[in-house]
Amino acid sequence: MEQENIRKETFLATLLLLAGTLILWKGYSYEPDSRQFPVFLGWLFVSFSILNAITLFKKFKAEKLSLSFEFHRPGFPLSLTILLLVGTYAVAVPLLGYYFSTFLFLILVMAGFGCIRKRSLLVYLGVTLLFLTGVYFFFTLLLGTRLPVGEIWAF
Repeated sequence: MEQENIRKETFLATLLLLAGTLILWKGYSYEPDSRQFPVFLGWLFVSFSILNAITLFKKFKAEKLSLSFEFHRPGFPLSLTILLLVGTYAVAVPLLGYYFSTFLFLILVMAGFGCIRKRSLLVYLGVTLLFLTGVYFFFTLLLGTRLPVGEIWAF
């Protein structure tokens, strides 16, 4: 059982490293005013992936385990779902813009991982709008930073 967990952690660390590298690569192509968040997110992915890899290598040494990649079935669909949502969000930001992508992402995450009722949907919308208002005031008004507008909206 321990070896199965190590396989899952290794696979997830590799996916995070690839996702972080792609986010960094794309993030550095943005204008300097708009690249802070994607670059921060990319370095966060890469850093946590490296920390996870160091922990895994320590386990390999301590328990003398071998690593084989024979996956018979996906053992962690929740992790893959979250990774897919975050990856889709990272791809959507340059196309749809930060605010619209974040709005959709937050609504989908809250509705997908919470129970859906009419009342809770209004709470999700309220929390999302409150969060985006806070981001607007902090980044645009306080820091003077332009967040990505999106290629679709840039005329």
